[in-house]
Amino acid sequence: MKQKTVVGLRIKSMCERNFIRTNEDRLAHMLDCQARHCADGYSSMSEKALNNIGDIASVNSWQAHDPETGFLRFFPDTPAWVLEIAEKRHWVTK
Repeated sequence: MKQKTVVGLRIKSMCERNFIRTNEDRLAHMLDCQARHCADGYSSMSEKALNNIGDIASVNSWQAHDPETGFLRFFPDTPAWVLEIAEKRHWVTK
């Protein structure tokens, strides 16, 4: 999983965050969440919960807040597979 420096559009601050570029990054994020969950003393998460975490993280990695519209927008180079997840989940429409 790559680290990406992003500029907060609202507060103009720089921060580092994990950036999901591939399905392998998505899987790594899901496994990391599962490991942290179990380390905290909880039982393993279901496959459905892990897929939800992966979908949410993948879509959120490719969005930024647009202060002009007040809505989130996708970066211009967002991969098609991320847009497909957002459409399948009805988080965006065509």
